[in-house]
Amino acid sequence: YLKTLPKDIKVICNQENLGAAKGYKAGLKELKPSQHFFKLDNDVAIEHDKTWLSEMIKVIEANPQIGQLCLRPYNCLNFPKFPRTNLIGCEIEILKKKDTNGYGFLYPAAVIDKIGGFCEDYGLWGYDDSDFCNRIRLAGYNVGYYPKIKANHLGENQKSVFSEKQKKEIIKVGFKIYLKNLSKYKRGKKSLHIPYDSNKAPIPKLF
Repeated sequence: YLKTLPKDIKVICNQENLGAAKGYKAGLKELKPSQHFFKLDNDVAIEHDKTWLSEMIKVIEANPQIGQLCLRPYNCLNFPKFPRTNLIGCEIEILKKKDTNGYGFLYPAAVIDKIGGFCEDYGLWGYDDSDFCNRIRLAGYNVGYYPKIKANHLGENQKSVFSEKQKKEIIKVGFKIYLKNLSKYKRGKKSLHIPYDSNKAPIPKLF
């Protein structure tokens, strides 16, 4: 399938599963300079017309205090609703303390300049999204959901390659690392900026 994609779409074929953070950073290294970037996981379906991305870009350009504008998962029945804030030309669910989901979000290039890429401390997957969200917030930006665009995170209902026991262990280990890193960020003991062209951290072999 990947070989059938148009030539203007660059496909990066890694020799092994690098994990979420490293895989995403590998993509960032190949991107051309741009004013905005959008991270979209491959298990997300967007139920909107083709203007959804340009619409989100207009929101960020009109409200430069937004550092991360996320798609809201409408297929997650237990997903909480947050108070909406009226900004220029839109309503946004601003998150003051809670972390955003990282399966689909838009952010300006200025965010990369300030905080770089994803933290690789969490292995194949885990709290790298929460880590990224908090670093954006600590850098002085707002983060939140744009409820106007309807998106479904299909992965929420798909079978995982990990057993329930493995998933619980990954979450347990990841959460400890997350709390430790968050404390360091807040105390200035760990830089908010993580170069996206760095691959120094090994992938923890949990299983």
